[in-house]
Amino acid sequence: MPGAQNKQGSRSSVLNSLRGMSYNEGAAALSPNSAANVQRKGRRDKPVLPEPIEALGLKKVTVIVEPGAWEKLSESEQQSVLNYLSSREAHAKKSKKTRGYTVTIGSKELGPQTDDQLATVNDQAEAGTARMDKGRAPKHRDENPNSYIGVNPGKVHIKTTEIEPDQKPDAANFETESTFPSAKYKPEDMNNEAFNKTLETAAAYMRQLREQFGPDVQLSLTVESGESLVTPPEGMVTGDLARLRAETAIAQATAYFEAQGIDTSHIDFGTQTHIGTTPYIRGVSDPDAQCYTDEQFLRVTVEMSGEPQPEVKEERSTEAEVITLDTKTDLKHSPPPRRKSKKSRKSRGPSKRQKRRWRKHAADC
Repeated sequence: MPGAQNKQGSRSSVLNSLRGMSYNEGAAALSPNSAANVQRKGRRDKPVLPEPIEALGLKKVTVIVEPGAWEKLSESEQQSVLNYLSSREAHAKKSKKTRGYTVTIGSKELGPQTDDQLATVNDQAEAGTARMDKGRAPKHRDENPNSYIGVNPGKVHIKTTEIEPDQKPDAANFETESTFPSAKYKPEDMNNEAFNKTLETAAAYMRQLREQFGPDVQLSLTVESGESLVTPPEGMVTGDLARLRAETAIAQATAYFEAQGIDTSHIDFGTQTHIGTTPYIRGVSDPDAQCYTDEQFLRVTVEMSGEPQPEVKEERSTEAEVITLDTKTDLKHSPPPRRKSKKSRKSRGPSKRQKRRWRKHAADC
């Protein structure tokens, strides 16, 4: 018989599942209270709620808490939930339309959030707990469109991006009106006021380069000095005056920058010398003539000797998980009102209109 065969097959599968078990293990498996039998009969264990919610003794409110959601709330946020559950319980008891409520507390992964986004989520969660303290649901169409009641920030991610700077600028030349008299090279012999004015302009340009390409960018300041063909002092040869004038100018520039509080550790100082071409005849030519003075010049050149540093842009994001609370209302449905049955026209007899037609027809006859 098919039924007997099915019964025997079921019994065989049960016996097969008992193989390898001890007597006590087999007896426990065959017990009507075993987990397998409870599952087979469709029984479900009552969900275990957090102790503070159990202590409320709710009758009208059914609470569903997803695993781990309650523990991720702070004490103040948990208290706001308890206040809300108590208010819903009281409302359901007094309401003639509401049978009860089903409240679900769960969690939702939002993924990485920027600092501004995380601040917005925190504001929404605070707004949700504030509404629950007043006995209202945390979700509101206008005030708070999300049912957030807590935020659990996680791992912080920092993404850095290097932005290549602009093209390296060309060298900037700063002409100066500072000159040396013929055969002179000492600091007291040069026009310091004119030279310092040139250094002030050069310092402003160096600050601009550091702001644009980074404070550690390497700069070079080169002083070009000129020497005419006027006969040098005794013991010197042509070119010595130009070299000494350049060294004097470098010392003057270093002292000026330090007095202005400018860091000179990233400045390379250098010199270049130039020899004039205007002929000079000793005893005939005037050594103080303007043509010789113009060749005894100083010029300052500033340029970047190092490569510009790339700009580092940092983007910070934080993984975020929100705790949510959703409420479903169970309404009491009253039976629909009974409609009066309409009798057919046959049961009600002829209408007044029909009777008038009959009387008129009878009169015509």
